[in-house]
Amino acid sequence: MVTRGGLLNYLNWCVRAYRVADGSGAPVHSPLSFDLTVTSLFPPLVAGRSVRLLGDDEAAGELLAEALRGRPDFSLIKITPAHLEMLGLLMKPDEIEGAARALVVGGEVLHAESLSFWRAHAPATRLINEYGPTETVVGCCVYEAQAAMPSGPVPIGLPIANTQVYVLDERMNPTPFFAAGEIYIGGAGVARGYLNRPDATAARFVPDPFSGAAGARLYRTGDLGRRRADGTLEFLGRNDYQVKIKGYRIELGEVEAALRELPEVREAVVAARAESGEKRLVAYVALRDSAEPSGGALQRGMQEKLPDYMIPSALVFLSRLPLTRNGKVDRDALPAPDPSRPDLDKSYAPPRTPAEKTLAELWAKALGLERVGIHDNFFELGGDSILSIQIANRANAAGLRLTPRQIFQNHTIAELAALAGPAREAGDDEAAEVGPVPLTPIQQWFFEQNLPEPHHWNQSLMLEVRRPLDPSVVEMALRRLVAHHDALRLRFAPSPGGWRQHRLSPGEGDAGLLVVESLASVPEGERDAALHSLAASFQKTLSLTEGPVARAALIDLGGGRPPHLLLAVHHLCVDIVSWGVLLDGLCDACSQASRGEEVRLASKTTAFGAWAGRL
Repeated sequence: MVTRGGLLNYLNWCVRAYRVADGSGAPVHSPLSFDLTVTSLFPPLVAGRSVRLLGDDEAAGELLAEALRGRPDFSLIKITPAHLEMLGLLMKPDEIEGAARALVVGGEVLHAESLSFWRAHAPATRLINEYGPTETVVGCCVYEAQAAMPSGPVPIGLPIANTQVYVLDERMNPTPFFAAGEIYIGGAGVARGYLNRPDATAARFVPDPFSGAAGARLYRTGDLGRRRADGTLEFLGRNDYQVKIKGYRIELGEVEAALRELPEVREAVVAARAESGEKRLVAYVALRDSAEPSGGALQRGMQEKLPDYMIPSALVFLSRLPLTRNGKVDRDALPAPDPSRPDLDKSYAPPRTPAEKTLAELWAKALGLERVGIHDNFFELGGDSILSIQIANRANAAGLRLTPRQIFQNHTIAELAALAGPAREAGDDEAAEVGPVPLTPIQQWFFEQNLPEPHHWNQSLMLEVRRPLDPSVVEMALRRLVAHHDALRLRFAPSPGGWRQHRLSPGEGDAGLLVVESLASVPEGERDAALHSLAASFQKTLSLTEGPVARAALIDLGGGRPPHLLLAVHHLCVDIVSWGVLLDGLCDACSQASRGEEVRLASKTTAFGAWAGRL
């Protein structure tokens, strides 16, 4: 609910700051329900100038370009960055001079590279980056781009009249210069709240601790920003555009900015997609007219700017990014990546030997591709350090002796197949390690925190079982898995000198590894809630001192629904990398046991005790 006073504050400021009376008015090319339209519609009328109504459908971009070709000397044009890119494609360089006195760009992140066309061919046009959510009347912070600017995101500048903008930490304390925090907005433009949504209003409109006015509030934007030494604000992205993939927290806007800095890229958006249970980064790229699509070239360019874990594992080339009617990127319309082999610098070469065929199948499965050539580069296909560990483990299970280090040093299947030796079989010669073992640094840190519920600090997975699975098979597979991995047999005990850990012998403490539960009698409408409640209670049954530190529950949901398998392991014994190893081993063990075969897991690599000793 935007107040009349807030709207008037913006309009009075806008008419003066954008010198609306000096031009002929403005075109309206966006839907009237879009807050961007406020800048196009009301300021010209307040200043006694005209408004030209254009269509707001898919042809709006072409209609706007056609209107500008007549050099109408508009006072301003309010557009999104996507509109700006579109005009650069639709208009010729000699058509934009005199089209408008100011371009006011808002709605999404503006990059300096997008301004180059207008700087070069319409130097008299002011280029203004306007930031502001709907809840604070369209615009509350502006920055006028200078003639020479570095590449990358354009700052959002300084607050407009009667507006305060803060960058605060989690405790609502102002952050230091150049430190990131959440953007909060106060002043005349702050709306009253959301109509008939008191909970949402309370969450977003919070008391203003910096104002002496009674009842003053701040709007919590959910945007991340930082302040330069001169007070200028920089926009860093959305809180909800932060994703966590394979244990790493990634800001999607940072990956997008690195992509846009590549000379062949015109537009780019990065999304996190979950496919086959694995979340991965996918980059959607629109290239400049003269550029040829080359996944390998873009991957190498990103490797010079980003750490390994931030490089998208898939690239999708589009002629242009899909837009909503409001001119923003339509993320819901971004297509799923093609599972076929990406366009690389080298042509596809099929496997020639059994070892190459095995590795090609493992790579294709891990990377989510239909096929992989023997000369394809692992990292250009989207591989990373965690996938290299998974592939090395699966290769050992398939009879090929490889290490993750070898995958890092030899990036193609042809090179790896020449190095791979026969994997030694897992068997009784791989004696389980038992007895005391030193705490790793992260385990020491954990116990130093003196958490009130240390047993509950676990990681869990809920799996849907899509084929018949006898509980005795699952229990046998779990016992074999615990015997195989020393860390799953850890027990912890406090002592005068601090906490200690030791490894049990295989078979010792296996009681209670698997429980079988049924929710079939629970009413169907309450079954999901009961499942969540059961899962929460089950995770509390782990014990660092008495054990187990890892266990599973096989849950019958009834009603024709497939059973679920809940796995819970204390975080002192598992991490994001080892989950992949455990799941592969559990699948193999269940398959072998269900066929009546002896369970034989992949050969061991470095034992937990040796690893802990090195750390």
